[in-house]
Amino acid sequence: MRHATGSSTTSVFFLLLAVLTACGDDKDRKAPPPPFIDWVASPTREPAQLLTGSAEPSSTVRVEGGAEAVEAEADSLTGRFQTQVTLKTDGDMVENVLKVTATDRAGNTSEPTTLTIVYEASAPPPPP
Repeated sequence: MRHATGSSTTSVFFLLLAVLTACGDDKDRKAPPPPFIDWVASPTREPAQLLTGSAEPSSTVRVEGGAEAVEAEADSLTGRFQTQVTLKTDGDMVENVLKVTATDRAGNTSEPTTLTIVYEASAPPPPP
């Protein structure tokens, strides 16, 4: 008995392709979880703060609400990130309400994590 491998293999391939296509695409549509932010001193008289934390691995972490928006890449294995945030300092005591989001490679953006850092010109200096 002889088998016609070429045409039956091709037919199976196209049948499988049709079934997978009918099931929908496999695009990631799920937003990543909100980033976790490590402890930050507040109030502070320092005009800039180093924010560290974790987010979905390989995501882009965006921080808005300071003097300007900044972004950082989360590590591809651990999800850890760090970025320097310049605070608004246009007064003796200024609340900086920061919203931190993570955007995955598919373009899905998390709900924000919100934290407030108060810039206070007369705050005690940070411990050595």
